[in-house]
Amino acid sequence: MTTKKKLLLSAVAFVAVSVIGTGAAWASGVTLPFSGDGNTINGCYSSGGALKVLTPSSPTCPSGYVPIQWNQTGPQGPQGPAGPQGPAGPAGPQGDTGATGATGPAGPAGPAGTSDAYIASNNGEVGISDDGLQHELTSLVLPAGNYALTAKASMVNGGNGPTYDCFLNAPSGTLDEAQTEGTTGQTDVTTISLAATVAFSTAERITLACTSDAPGNYGGKFSKIVAVSVTNLH
Repeated sequence: MTTKKKLLLSAVAFVAVSVIGTGAAWASGVTLPFSGDGNTINGCYSSGGALKVLTPSSPTCPSGYVPIQWNQTGPQGPQGPAGPQGPAGPAGPQGDTGATGATGPAGPAGPAGTSDAYIASNNGEVGISDDGLQHELTSLVLPAGNYALTAKASMVNGGNGPTYDCFLNAPSGTLDEAQTEGTTGQTDVTTISLAATVAFSTAERITLACTSDAPGNYGGKFSKIVAVSVTNLH
């Protein structure tokens, strides 16, 4: 083996030993004595292949040598491609039902509904004969609007068993009609009731009137008409 090859092998072995030694020092947390950053090895090489590691005691390259550096840790490589997405994991158990939330504030009050009521009554007794005429018991004048109507009266039987035919009337005609019959030979009182709905575009008069098929001075008393104003009729 030639002297030149021996020198080159010796230099390579020296650098390898130096790198291994310094690698062990760096791995154990000791700063390399020949480098400020603890990772770079500074050295020189000649045109003939001779290598020299620089140290604090020998920090410069001899004449004719070219500076060279090694890194104990190589540069970071490029980021690799993303791997395939893994399979979805199993569904977890259902959580507990949450607590009931607080009651919200009350909403604003709605508009007031229609509550007008009109009443007419006559507690006196009105005689009803068999003259074929309707005898008025009571009446009620209503302004324009929509109304639900009820009417009633107590019909007196003087013992001759009359049949009373009563009518809830408006100017346009009869709104409702009902009959009640007394018992012959008995003096008693029966109640008659009527009901209807009506819509007026102007003020109108409502009447409760009755006829009788039997003579006598008996008739109806405690008569009443009640009209409640409503928004709509269905």
